[in-house]
Amino acid sequence: MKTILVVEDEPRIQRLIGTNLRRSGYRVLQAMNGHEAIIAVETQKTDLIILDTTLPDTAYWDLLVKLKQHEISRALPLIVLSRKVHEEEVFRGGGGVDAYLFKPFDPMELISFVKRLLPEPGNKMSGGPSWVDIF
Repeated sequence: MKTILVVEDEPRIQRLIGTNLRRSGYRVLQAMNGHEAIIAVETQKTDLIILDTTLPDTAYWDLLVKLKQHEISRALPLIVLSRKVHEEEVFRGGGGVDAYLFKPFDPMELISFVKRLLPEPGNKMSGGPSWVDIF
């Protein structure tokens, strides 16, 4: 079973994402801030990270840089969630992001991106690209 770390400080959105990922067969780790995210990456096997751009303790681009420099998480696929309307703010974090979703988003669209980034044997989306380009 693949494990996904969801870094989101809004409990309602955290529950929505977690419920849909679990129903789709994924193990879910949850972090409410950047500090918890780093601890989770260091202590739990993680296969993909879903990262909100608005966190209480750190700027998302600072956390993104830390995650992409960290030996354990640098190669993990990353999906960024944002309420930002201006692209320059969202993309300020630089490279290393596999997909962006803007809030509000369709949970099934998120699951579709996850399945493309984490193909499983027998998954209908297996054998496709290992990345998602939604620009």
